[in-house]
Amino acid sequence: MGRCRALVAGVALLATACGGGSASVEAGDGPFAALPEPEPPRAATADEVATVVGGMSELGLELFGELAGAGGNVAISPWSVSEGMALSALGAEGTTAAEMEEVLNIDLEPDAHHTALRTVHDELLGRANDGLALSAANRVFAQRGMSLTDSYLADLSRFYEAPLSETDFGQPEDARAAINDWVAEQTEDRIPELFPSGTIDAQTRLALVNALHLDAEWHFPFNADNTEDQPFWLEEGRSVSVPTMHYNEYLPSGSGEGWQVVKIPYAGEALSMLVIVPTDLASFRSSFDAAELDQIRSSLQDGGIHLALPRFELAYHTSLVEPLQSLGMRSAFSSAADFSRITGRPGLFIDAIEHSTFVSVDEDGTEAAAATGTGMALSHGPTVTVNRPFVFLIQDDATGAVLMVGQVTDPQPPAG
Repeated sequence: MGRCRALVAGVALLATACGGGSASVEAGDGPFAALPEPEPPRAATADEVATVVGGMSELGLELFGELAGAGGNVAISPWSVSEGMALSALGAEGTTAAEMEEVLNIDLEPDAHHTALRTVHDELLGRANDGLALSAANRVFAQRGMSLTDSYLADLSRFYEAPLSETDFGQPEDARAAINDWVAEQTEDRIPELFPSGTIDAQTRLALVNALHLDAEWHFPFNADNTEDQPFWLEEGRSVSVPTMHYNEYLPSGSGEGWQVVKIPYAGEALSMLVIVPTDLASFRSSFDAAELDQIRSSLQDGGIHLALPRFELAYHTSLVEPLQSLGMRSAFSSAADFSRITGRPGLFIDAIEHSTFVSVDEDGTEAAAATGTGMALSHGPTVTVNRPFVFLIQDDATGAVLMVGQVTDPQPPAG
């Protein structure tokens, strides 16, 4: 049975105190005393969910465009970025809040936006079944003795179930190890080091971390006996030989000017992967936005196809600071930042945003295949041969939420 593993140690934001030490962020009684259990948020309306999902997709594709232009294998999680960034947006005021709302496509009132994100979170986790494991977690690591406002703490719990961990950033390497260990635990050790050396120092006051994990079997099995080495054409024009999976199946597929697409459902058929094969990756990427994604989805029609898809695995790490600054989020990274809803006063700014992903797609899990395998449909339709650089998305079919978007320019296994 084919299996896709997608793991994200999502958005990790390091908030640093301006001026260093505890001068800008006073120690208080600490944020870790028990607070009254907050009321759970109401369920968002369908229109609110659609608005948040649309904004999430737009942000993810904008960041994908910023990052993928450098070439190479890339994967980011729009869901994780949106939820992780929301942990800091909760505490923003003034110009900082306005810029974050613009860049993060927050088109609802703050309470409605966070309510809708929580609803999307709960709906996505509800897709889990015997063949699909999906989890997501948030955590806030705060400097020991730091005073956080009751309203911020309540909102963290109400919207994001984000517990607090006391951390001594005065011992930055110990703090970095503790945070990385938590991420590794959430991602089954696939992302062992979200924070590289040097990203945490003695001035760090908060680390806001989101992690998600997907381990999903295909709804239709790939037969490993049909996998064979075939050429994959790299962007520079040479080919490499890679293990390529094959099947004839009744799957939604479509095409448009300069691209083909196939939709491959996961177990339970609530989530799926879209594999988009452009004639020219750079040209496609330049116009790939939420509107183009809607057109691609609209082109899908059921029919028998033959699919040839390479096995691939990629690990990706990037800073999101420059891409977000390029999109217009600037004051959050400067001494002019206003995150006063977190502490009750100015003094924090975002020093780093780290994003790591791991994706592995293959035909493992044959024992599970017997339980979920279906009869093969003979293909008398198109052939979709993924033998050149392609784009993939992992999506929730009901809401349209994009869990991950990436490009594969070379499916060869990573060295080492």
